[in-house]
Amino acid sequence: WTAAIAEVGEKFDGVRFAAQAVTGIGFLASGTILRNPHQKVEGLTTAAGLLTTVCMGIAAGAGYYSLVICIFILLMFILTFLFPVEIAFKRRTRNLVIYVEVNKAQDIGRISDTILQRGASILDMELEGTTADDNKFAAVYHVKLSRERASHSEMLSAIARQDCVYAA
Repeated sequence: WTAAIAEVGEKFDGVRFAAQAVTGIGFLASGTILRNPHQKVEGLTTAAGLLTTVCMGIAAGAGYYSLVICIFILLMFILTFLFPVEIAFKRRTRNLVIYVEVNKAQDIGRISDTILQRGASILDMELEGTTADDNKFAAVYHVKLSRERASHSEMLSAIARQDCVYAA
């Protein structure tokens, strides 16, 4: 940038340009972060990737090509090889968020009993209204599984086998 501005003869502050680029893309990146109705946040990796790409572009524009290549290699390593580590970490976690729809409000107690019988503890429970049918009731359980019985699939199967469960 400095060489191009020197030819024109104008004053130029590259830091302002970089700040505005980060601000603009930061605004767009924040739009990729969403929370779905089941209390799950999505889009964080996309937002971080967008901001990293902007920083790489600013560094390339400033002439730091070797830095851009190093960041690119590091970014590809993180996105490629650390994904299985993330999956393994999620499988080992004992915290679980369960969304359940039932036909009657009394059935929510049966779901709570099923969770407690399997050795888990209920950290929080939120009641929600369903969108399509007023005859259905929904609950979001924040559960901590026991160390001995820390299988997500077993817990979800036990809840789904209940005859009162409409959707899980």
